[in-house]
Amino acid sequence: MEATGQPRSAFTVRLGAADAAAAFLLGLRWSVTDPELRWRVAASLLVNTLLFAAFAAALLFGGWAGARALLARMALPDWLAWLVPLFTLLGLVLLAPALFQAIGSVALAPWRARIFARARVLAGAPLREGPGGIVPIVRVAGTELRRLVRLLVIALALLPLHLVPGIGSAAYVALQGLASIHSLGWDLLSYHFELHDVPYAAQRELLRRNRAAVLAAGALMLGFGLLPLVQLWSLSAHAAGAGVLSAWLERGVPPRRERLA
Repeated sequence: MEATGQPRSAFTVRLGAADAAAAFLLGLRWSVTDPELRWRVAASLLVNTLLFAAFAAALLFGGWAGARALLARMALPDWLAWLVPLFTLLGLVLLAPALFQAIGSVALAPWRARIFARARVLAGAPLREGPGGIVPIVRVAGTELRRLVRLLVIALALLPLHLVPGIGSAAYVALQGLASIHSLGWDLLSYHFELHDVPYAAQRELLRRNRAAVLAAGALMLGFGLLPLVQLWSLSAHAAGAGVLSAWLERGVPPRRERLA
């Protein structure tokens, strides 16, 4: 798959799972050790905290109420009835980091774009036009909004699994977790895709070809997203990891040979 005027690496790369995970961790490290990245991530903490508090309350209370309403229609025996709200809560906990990440990417697109651009430079990529310009930022926000809607549709589509007591509820949690992991892994590559104007359909094809890397990075991001307080930092610091990965893809330097200093 090629495109006129686009760097070949943006379209033909085969990304390893360890490479994607290493890029995210290096970006997280630089978000603490690099002064410019540190103050940009720190400055976004207040917005992240306010967004997260409102979002978590709405998601958990709304999800719990929905689970109770669904339960009232299922006429399950008492020994099984407690599973539906419990598994719904677990599914919402797994959904929350991916959903909040998508919301933050829309709300804070210009700010996170600058974090991304700074990390690219630290990783050896040239400073260039891209997500730091107004048109690319609008495109990034538009793509993130589309992914947000997709994630919500998947979450709603999985709810009927609860109609199959026990097994269905367990499948709901597993599939919700997988959807969140995939969304978070996609998020790590989304700025690189927009920087090179990769169409939405082509993005999905590239994700399919690099599924192991996407899932590995997404699982790592989900883990950080579930840690209290740490999640508020990683919500913006992930853009630094995206910048590192973008630079590696452009430079063609195997990350395992790059000194992560």
